[in-house]
Amino acid sequence: MSGLFGERKAESLYHLQGMDEQARFELITASTIENRIDTAVRAMQAMALVFPVVLKPDAGQRGSDVAVIRGARELSDYLVRVSGTVLLQEHVEGEEFGVFYMRDPDVEQGYVFSITEKTFPTVIGDGHSNIESLLMKNPRTHYLAAYLLDLHAEKLEFVLKDGEKFKAVEIGSHCRGSVFLDANDLITPDLEAAMNRISGSIPGFFFGRYDIRVPDKLSLKAGQGIKVLEVNGVTSESTNMYDPSYSIFNAYKIMFAQWSMAFKIGKANIKGGAQRITFFGFLKYLISYSSNIKSNNDMTIDKKA
Repeated sequence: MSGLFGERKAESLYHLQGMDEQARFELITASTIENRIDTAVRAMQAMALVFPVVLKPDAGQRGSDVAVIRGARELSDYLVRVSGTVLLQEHVEGEEFGVFYMRDPDVEQGYVFSITEKTFPTVIGDGHSNIESLLMKNPRTHYLAAYLLDLHAEKLEFVLKDGEKFKAVEIGSHCRGSVFLDANDLITPDLEAAMNRISGSIPGFFFGRYDIRVPDKLSLKAGQGIKVLEVNGVTSESTNMYDPSYSIFNAYKIMFAQWSMAFKIGKANIKGGAQRITFFGFLKYLISYSSNIKSNNDMTIDKKA
């Protein structure tokens, strides 16, 4: 379904195995709590990872249940709380970007359609206010109070030094408080060459957004130091349209250009022999997918070995 829905994060990431650009990961499947925790610990050892690591549902979206895990207790708590298959991934430091890539199937080289810089809300200490007070006073974070107060429950009474910074959000999701900024000025031939090389390793990938981290902007422009966190398919968004400086007309212009290319690619693929799904086939797939999601959400994990 080209990532329309039911997209599994691991499916595309597996194609990057052996490439320096792949953020290392392992799947933790549904099983007993003890087996899941043991699998996670063994996976970290096999990949030579230490905390922090990232855990997220293999079939999640929009930052749902994505967490930075900083210790063994957080690891076990997460695996108890989140059922179904999850992805354990190395935590990559650096700056985060969304790079939207497109390629017409009739040509050999694609291009970067857009780049989104993902910035994380930060509060700054004044020497006497605790973290809870700072979060509630901040014009961005107070809208996410319920989520952030729960996320940082053990740190709320801590008082930051004057000028000390505290990153309120570590997940590059708009729904989790990250601010998205247009960064199309960072598009370069070197970056496009790197994205063409990476995309060439994923069979049939012509359209979608890479969520990546790099050491800095210069590395991104040089196409170096890229670590791919996720590969998102046809329903992924060119998230630069969420730049606060953009009007709704700017956003629609980006969206129309994105979907115009999506339909052009789809038409070319059908012409090249790709199977066209019927409306009823799509409906059947949607119902099946919704049932599977409900089943995963309702799943209770056997806590006995």
